[in-house]
Amino acid sequence: GPVQNLNFIGAGNTFAYNADTDTVDITIAGEGSAMTLGSPTDGSYTSPAALNTFTSTTKISDSIDDLNELALNIMRNTAVSGLAFTANSTAGGAPFAITLSTGFDGNANSFEIDWGDGSAVETTSDSTPSHTYTNTDGGLFSIEMVAKNTGGAGAGHSFSAARSNYITVYTPDPSVSFALYRASSGGSALSGNDLYVVEGQSLYLDNNTTNATQVGSGATYTMAWGDGSADDFISSNTVGGGASTTADRLQHTWADGTLSGTGRDTLTLTINKHDLANPGVIPTSSSVNLKVYDDSPAAPDTLSSKTLSNVSSTGTSPKAAHGFTENTSGAAGISTGDTVNRVTTGTATAGPITSFAYNADSGTLTAMVNGSADGQRVLTGGDDSASYTSLTIDSESDYNLLTSGGTSTTFANSTFYPGLYKGFKARVAKAVSGLSVGTNSMQLQHSTGGNTNTVGFMKDDLTSSPSVDVSSATVTQNNAGTFRYISGIPYYNSGSPTLTVAGVEIDHLVGQCYTDQNDIVEVDDGDNQEGTSSNAITNSGYTYAQIDGASTMLEGGIPKVNTGT
Repeated sequence: GPVQNLNFIGAGNTFAYNADTDTVDITIAGEGSAMTLGSPTDGSYTSPAALNTFTSTTKISDSIDDLNELALNIMRNTAVSGLAFTANSTAGGAPFAITLSTGFDGNANSFEIDWGDGSAVETTSDSTPSHTYTNTDGGLFSIEMVAKNTGGAGAGHSFSAARSNYITVYTPDPSVSFALYRASSGGSALSGNDLYVVEGQSLYLDNNTTNATQVGSGATYTMAWGDGSADDFISSNTVGGGASTTADRLQHTWADGTLSGTGRDTLTLTINKHDLANPGVIPTSSSVNLKVYDDSPAAPDTLSSKTLSNVSSTGTSPKAAHGFTENTSGAAGISTGDTVNRVTTGTATAGPITSFAYNADSGTLTAMVNGSADGQRVLTGGDDSASYTSLTIDSESDYNLLTSGGTSTTFANSTFYPGLYKGFKARVAKAVSGLSVGTNSMQLQHSTGGNTNTVGFMKDDLTSSPSVDVSSATVTQNNAGTFRYISGIPYYNSGSPTLTVAGVEIDHLVGQCYTDQNDIVEVDDGDNQEGTSSNAITNSGYTYAQIDGASTMLEGGIPKVNTGT
């Protein structure tokens, strides 16, 4: 007959008899698939909880199974629960790198992370995993993570957590840059010591900012020139040029009087607005230090401010002898008895000047020897470094990296722009064989830049070392004192014995110069004989006055010229 269903014990409890199979199917509310958990009185199955899989519709049988599996994982120390994570940063421009910090209960040894950007799900044992979002168009990304113990199974060996729309990625951060040129098109960008401008001149700017050309970025800029003029507003990333655009370069002129105290202006390009970039990096800027030169600085120091060093001297303390030969009409500034620089052979060289002198582009540079021109050069715009008789131009230099005094300086501290002024270093050099015996003088002269000091020196005609001739000399005993006899041989002993040496001839003693020494002649003890150890005499030194004779070699105590030559 027909199946009959009867309710019993309450709503939801039924039984049915099947005559074909002679069976009764009984369903009791709370058993099998018909019974669910309902809602807990505290409002949540998952907080606090070891499992986050329960809902109000979970079957009682499934919940018992899950709790049983959780208990087994707890006993095996493979249980994982309470997973939570945070990122060290949640917003930035691509590429944007983040690192997660995770917290959990139990013993997790593996983590599966879906970074939400379409990349493959990552499995790692690192509880602080890192990831880089490379989406150049930006976006909002969710992160899902599962922490588990790979030795566990079933409910309780893993726990999941998710954060929706957690990471905000913006377009790549703009990188502001610009280049300066001397022309409105073409040419090379200025750099290094070429990064300068002269008052009254213009430079041209290319805006080379990257990551600012996206449609919808709405990028705008301001350009501060650092010279006190008003900033320029750039309404588009293409205005002001750029290597990938056809826009005109932005021109700026440095007016007279805009030179800063240090001679350097700081130029700054700032991106003020970018609708797709990370707001935290806008505005951002780039700066360049530009050297600004006065267009008409005072000219550098000329030759008249330079000192020509004296020629190298030979001999020991040479001084001018009485009656020396005067070849310079006093220009050498040498008087009898003066200490002099003495030359005998080789080349006499005065200089070079140690710092550059202005002007190497014009005028005539002359080497003066004893008051007469002995080599000169009409200076040109080219390099005139060479020798011209007694004139040698050692080097020339642009004043760009020189001070007004002609010494080296840095680009940052320089005063003169390139090509404005040029300086030279020079010397006077002449073979001694071509000089007159006696006084000589050397000087550098520039037709518009004045003259150096005059260098005076002495060419000596005495070139041999002094010699002593004793072939006609005599030794006379003045006072014998009291002898001491050894084996019948007398020896000087006591009573102040004295001897006189006479008739000694000294050659090559004084020429145009004399050597200033108090012991110009020495009488010294010689070899001891017969094994004696004491010296017969005390070594004695004699001055010019002490060796002077009746036919005097002195004038006012100073040796006469060419005495003994």
